[in-house]
Amino acid sequence: MAGSYGLLVAGIAVFAVDLVLVRSLLQRKILCIKILIAALIVVWVLDFAFELSGSAAAVTLSFSAALLVILILLDTLKSGGPEFRVSAADRLPRRYLRRRPFKTAAETVLRLFPFPEPVGLYRIGSAGADSPVLVTGNFDLTLRRVCSALNNLDCWLLVCDSRGVNVWCSSMAGHFTTASVVRAIQRSGLSGRVSSRLLILPQLCASAVSLEELKERSGFQARFGPLYIRDIRRYLGNPSDPDIRSAVFPLKDRLEMSLGAPILLSIVVALIYNFIGLGHLFVVLPSLYIASLLHASVFPRRPLVRIGPWALLYGVAVFLLAGLLSRGLFPDHVLLYALTVGVGAAYLVTEFSGWSPLLKYSLIPYKKPRVRVEEEICIGCRRCVEVCPRAVFRMEGGSAEVVQEDRCVVCRSCFRQCPKGAVTIFSLIFS
Repeated sequence: MAGSYGLLVAGIAVFAVDLVLVRSLLQRKILCIKILIAALIVVWVLDFAFELSGSAAAVTLSFSAALLVILILLDTLKSGGPEFRVSAADRLPRRYLRRRPFKTAAETVLRLFPFPEPVGLYRIGSAGADSPVLVTGNFDLTLRRVCSALNNLDCWLLVCDSRGVNVWCSSMAGHFTTASVVRAIQRSGLSGRVSSRLLILPQLCASAVSLEELKERSGFQARFGPLYIRDIRRYLGNPSDPDIRSAVFPLKDRLEMSLGAPILLSIVVALIYNFIGLGHLFVVLPSLYIASLLHASVFPRRPLVRIGPWALLYGVAVFLLAGLLSRGLFPDHVLLYALTVGVGAAYLVTEFSGWSPLLKYSLIPYKKPRVRVEEEICIGCRRCVEVCPRAVFRMEGGSAEVVQEDRCVVCRSCFRQCPKGAVTIFSLIFS
């Protein structure tokens, strides 16, 4: 039992590493977390085999504390912005174009964790000084998909630091910002490689990247590209095409998201069941993933539109089903198993709502958004139309107007990008 307490504390320490440390090299943090997890497994095996008990807990706890202290000291001694690796390659590395199904599967299941690639500038095809410059983040899965879509195009690819996560989550969390793009321009020497001073940014970074500030700090103008990189050729042919601006959430994407959603819950459940019996996890964890996949499949046809009531209904249904199934599997722990899977399923429904630009994160108590455009201020720049992932706006008579207010997900991209402040959003917490 003492080893279990050590494991629990060390698990908390794993999450504390990235929360406490904000400036140090992300790859160093990831390496330390891997070392910590490996050490925990060794300590747990020794504790299980030899009943080390108190000594196992002491070793686990001491190791966790030592790692945290070392990283905090290294972080405190440093100054300035976050560090990141910078690639010196000119041509796109071949590894970004290879099919890597096992790595893709791992990054899909573990997509809540960072998988950073180096910041860099890559020449694609026969790109010259006047070729377009596309920008993306440094999440490995995103980068490989972008490279696949850009294959056979003549362009430059500027990879910015998004802290190893996807562009949407990184920008909404304040990681993929104007400063990230400026640093990538400076570190990659972009100014000396291209004569064009126009960047094509991911549409989903609009909530955190200011075009005016970017031009002032780097000398580069920027426009927002399509919402999905697969539409890049359509964008280059017609940047005003409205069909490349709106988010969709097909079954393939929903299933992919549902495979990544349970990972943090699984870790918490594993820590709790460490005190109850780890053998139960062979049934509990697959049950949570099945519940997540089933929810993704039925999501567009759910009987309740609001996420809160739907989460409660789905959790109760899974609780009852798990209770029936567990009578033959865990006759002595029917209620525990059913509660774990039922409550976990309800939680996953609320988490699922934040995985797509189609929905507001349901655990944040926003009121129904009210979006307004001041016609006398609007200059008709189309910026709000270009950055909105839900087609809330359209151009009418030379100015923007709100046509589908109920679709707003409060990403605040329109508010952030309007150069004259003509767009206002009223949806503050508890307002």
